[in-house]
Amino acid sequence: MPNMEIAVMPSTPVAIIACAIHCCDNKVYTVTEHPPLSPCTSLGKKKDTCVRRNVKKALAKNKIKNVKVEPKETVTVMTKKGPKVFNCKPDFMVDNRIIDAKFPCDEGKLRPKLAPPGKPGLVQDRAVGAAKKTPKEKLAYPKMKGPDGKKVKSVRVMGPKEAAKKKGDCQCS
Repeated sequence: MPNMEIAVMPSTPVAIIACAIHCCDNKVYTVTEHPPLSPCTSLGKKKDTCVRRNVKKALAKNKIKNVKVEPKETVTVMTKKGPKVFNCKPDFMVDNRIIDAKFPCDEGKLRPKLAPPGKPGLVQDRAVGAAKKTPKEKLAYPKMKGPDGKKVKSVRVMGPKEAAKKKGDCQCS
């Protein structure tokens, strides 16, 4: 079974992230249901971990320094109901831009692929549809500060569909 590491690595940070999203979406995973999490949530967490691991390796290999993996910051956003505090931890910050990996999933199509309850099953389920921003990406992440102390310039969610346009010369092993 292939491990879906990045074999040929693009040289720009955005392309490296996109390539990792592409490779990790195509990987075969062992998934066991863990109620109350949905199978899509479990699979998405595994894919997210795969992306971060591959990006860290690629950044080290290419000696790229302008990318932070999972930067943390607490921000307060004014809402109609008053101030709301968000603990932000996006997947990546490239200079002053945030990229958050997303893996849209259709639970109805994923569930029949799973092994019976209590038994781990091998699953390959490619993400479906475009990635969508959550309230955290819409409201809180734009309030974060980049490495220069200024607000981030952009917040992008990137799923496999979006990554296909940005991955460059990418090959998975």
